[in-house]
Amino acid sequence: MGARLSAIRRMRRAPRWFGRGSRRCVRRGIGLRSGGARRRHGIAGAAPGGSSALSPRSTRHAPRRRQHQPPPPRRRRRRHADHERVYEFIAALLVVEFENPESAERAMVIADALAELGEDRSWASVWWAYGAIHHDLSDEALERAGDLLERVDRFDQAQAAALMLRAEIRYTQALYRDAEPDQNEQLGILSEAVGLAPEWPNIRVRLARALWSAGDAESARMHAEAAIALTAAPPSEDPFDVAISGKGLRPGWASDELTALGLLQR
Repeated sequence: MGARLSAIRRMRRAPRWFGRGSRRCVRRGIGLRSGGARRRHGIAGAAPGGSSALSPRSTRHAPRRRQHQPPPPRRRRRRHADHERVYEFIAALLVVEFENPESAERAMVIADALAELGEDRSWASVWWAYGAIHHDLSDEALERAGDLLERVDRFDQAQAAALMLRAEIRYTQALYRDAEPDQNEQLGILSEAVGLAPEWPNIRVRLARALWSAGDAESARMHAEAAIALTAAPPSEDPFDVAISGKGLRPGWASDELTALGLLQR
């Protein structure tokens, strides 16, 4: 009985920070001065035989080396959602308020600011170029739009839109010089764009026109039929589909344009 009481007193005297395993050691009469016991109980830095080696200050709250970590997924999703709202606002200014030149200028200022902040590899360059093609129309704006569009390398749809607008810029610049557009260049750019966004009727119509001009009537008709099939659904009210994909344009626009080119028979 005396030996048992003595063991209980030793266990109660054990510091709380030892943990349950260390109290078992005390209850069993096992000391923590040996290296093996210290390692098993997480006191590898304690010196054998010294009471100061078991100080809680030396084992608790050890400073950890802070490492750089990427922002949490929630923050990335919030930032992406914020960008989406801004791009929707830009599209509304450029498309819904098409007749208002002040709205177009405001949209291009916002897109330009986003491009300066690092969004030039994404939709900021696309929307600035769209404003340059359909609102500004100056040679300087078209040159800068072409430079911005060549930087776009993020997101398949953004790259498809950039390629489609690049082809339009090159076509427009050739007309400004009273020259014939380079059909091989048009075919290369638009074929790559169709591979990234095959569901956009706007790209299909443009590629069909380029193929028809290059003399490939069979491939031109194939893409023309695909464009008409893609416009069979009711038009979307999204400004993006009006400006970029072509899904928001009036019904029958694709067939009318392709018939005017001679690709389809009335």
